Amino acid sequence: MAAAATSPYLTFSHSRTRRMQEELQYALRHTSKTELVVWGAASAGRFGSGLWRRGKSLYRIAKATGKLAYCEVREGIRAGQEGRLAEHGRDRASKVKAFGTKAATWIRDHAQELPSVARSLKDHPAEAAPRMLGATLGFLSGSGGFDANGGVLSPDMDLMFGIGAHRSVLTHTLILGAAAEATILSFAELAKIIHQKLPRDHDILWDHLASHGQNFAIGLATGYGVGLAYHLGVDATVQAAPLHGIPVPMPMEAHQAVMLGSSVAEVGVQARRLQSDSSSRALGNRGKP
Repeated sequence: MAAAATSPYLTFSHSRTRRMQEELQYALRHTSKTELVVWGAASAGRFGSGLWRRGKSLYRIAKATGKLAYCEVREGIRAGQEGRLAEHGRDRASKVKAFGTKAATWIRDHAQELPSVARSLKDHPAEAAPRMLGATLGFLSGSGGFDANGGVLSPDMDLMFGIGAHRSVLTHTLILGAAAEATILSFAELAKIIHQKLPRDHDILWDHLASHGQNFAIGLATGYGVGLAYHLGVDATVQAAPLHGIPVPMPMEAHQAVMLGSSVAEVGVQARRLQSDSSSRALGNRGKP
């Protein structure tokens, strides 16, 4: 019974895996060098763009945090000089309360969007289901689980090169987020390119990758980014340890700041992506009768 419940598309025997490898080799042989060069250049561009967006996200957050800290120190000194520290404290307490109320409202408003997610699954399963599956797998891969320990594709994959390579600057900073995003989206694009070059009698999974692979890849990249941010946040706070591969000596707090900054920058990138996707869906629905 259990075997009957398993989707034939997700069952990989040794013979099927070998056949798909041969089909891939066939398709690549029949793909022009120009197409592959263009694909490679686009892949490199995705990585560069990913680094740039994460750098901008980190800059915006640092700028806003620095401005807030400067204003608070300045206002605190002024309040002390004018003998109104108690009034200043009450004012700041009220602002913290207002911020909490605003945050609660934000959570409530976004929670109200959950029914639309379920509705999207019902009305557009071919688009929504691959994205949700990809997002779930991506989060688990990027985070290494809720304990943020281990995982073949999580930042802790650097343990494969020995404990001395753990907490590498390549795997525990925003560099990994940009690299993972570029890799996932580039392979989805490659699957579309080679689909037309496959043998006529090819494995049906190639057809599913061509039709649903892009949505799955977007979900996977987003989920991986969120999982990575979670992992780096835990490593920067709960499981603090220094990074390896930084050429200049730094205090422990600086190592934590690098990881936490990368975590926050990744959150910012993924939040903007989700906001953009939500706006695109809203515009699409508005145009429907």
